[in-house]
Amino acid sequence: MDGALSPISTWPLQLIPLQIRVGEPIRIQLNCTAEPVAGNGKLAIKPIGAVSMSKPPEAFSLAKRIRSFRYALQGLGFALASQHNLRIQLVAAVAAIVLGVVWRVSADDWRWLVIAIVMVLAAELVNTAFEHLCDVVQPELHASVKAAKDVAAGAVLVVAIGAAVIGALVFWPYLVNQFRQ
Repeated sequence: MDGALSPISTWPLQLIPLQIRVGEPIRIQLNCTAEPVAGNGKLAIKPIGAVSMSKPPEAFSLAKRIRSFRYALQGLGFALASQHNLRIQLVAAVAAIVLGVVWRVSADDWRWLVIAIVMVLAAELVNTAFEHLCDVVQPELHASVKAAKDVAAGAVLVVAIGAAVIGALVFWPYLVNQFRQ
């Protein structure tokens, strides 16, 4: 079989489980190059980039948009049920809202408070999604996955500290005014 082509695998492949609905068209593409191996006439197949998957574009559907809101609400429910930090952040958000109402903060201050609250909650939700995705892709303990999860948690911490600073800057004048009365 000298000169015959044989399959050569020169890179590790990891199978990724996919959930595809029966009858739903999907296109999977793996870009590769074939290069001759010096001296033996065989070809080495090497990947270029990552696997790409795409579905054909679909027409607008109000029912699908409503379904997507339902999925989003399910995600919020899952995060609330499973993430202690999210519940703590919601309590802090409610406390900030109550203080804002009681102290009658200005519209400009409300803008800052809303931005801070939304940023913290959004960061926690993205972190939760990222952690769960990491757990599916790499269920065993792995240093790189741990580092990625730690960095994502660090991002939430940075946003939370920023929100606390915004809260202090917004509420400080109202707090001082409260004790002057």
